[in-house]
Parts: sequence; structure tokens; C-alpha cells
Amino acid sequence: MKRVTEILLILILVLCVCCERDSIKATSVVGRSFTTSDNRQAVSLWFGLEGYKEAQRLEIRSPGEDFTWSLPVSVADYEGRQYTGSADAVMPPGVSLPAGQWSYTLVFRDGRTLEGVFELN
Repeated sequence: MKRVTEILLILILVLCVCCERDSIKATSVVGRSFTTSDNRQAVSLWFGLEGYKEAQRLEIRSPGEDFTWSLPVSVADYEGRQYTGSADAVMPPGVSLPAGQWSYTLVFRDGRTLEGVFELN
């Protein structure tokens, strides 16, 4: 019986090691405000990612969470580096972007998330 328990523990450890997922790390987070062609204010948020890069959706929340966007992500190449993000968080007509600390959640295909904050002045 003791031998069976030892073998089961070894199998569980092997399974845990084999199923370990790549870590996700943002090497850079670039958040910028801009004005669209129809004079609406918007937010652009892009990530340089290390490790697993299969992002699916980006959630952006304004300070106080008055505004929330859930956006599909795009991949862009800039100066030889690949960035994941979106420039589609557009404010309603006539509404200014609130300054302060914004938050984000980058959701990956396997369900993992990367969360953080960025500042807009």
C-alpha cells in the first residue's frame, strides 16, 4: 500500500510539472490619449508581452469605473517589436477623458489574466 501511495505522489508531481504554463509578463505598457477624426477623445493601450502571448480581450476601466470597455485585441509591429492591445476605447461624443489612474485586464485564450493600472493626465 505504501508503494502505491509513493507511485501516485510521483505521478501527481510529474503531471504538475508537465502542465506548468508559460508565465505572462508585460515588458512594457503604453497608454496614451488621443483625439479621433470626429473629435472624440480616446485611449490607446498597448503591451509588450513576454511568455505566452495569446491575448483575446482587453478590458479598460476609467478612474472611478464610470466607463468600461471590453475590446478585442490586435497585434502590431513597431520598430521590430510586437505589441498587443487596442486603440478602440472611445469616449461618448462631448465627454472628456477623465485624468487619473485607469485600470486594465488583459484576458488570454486559456483564461489567465494580466491586470494593472496606467496613468492618464
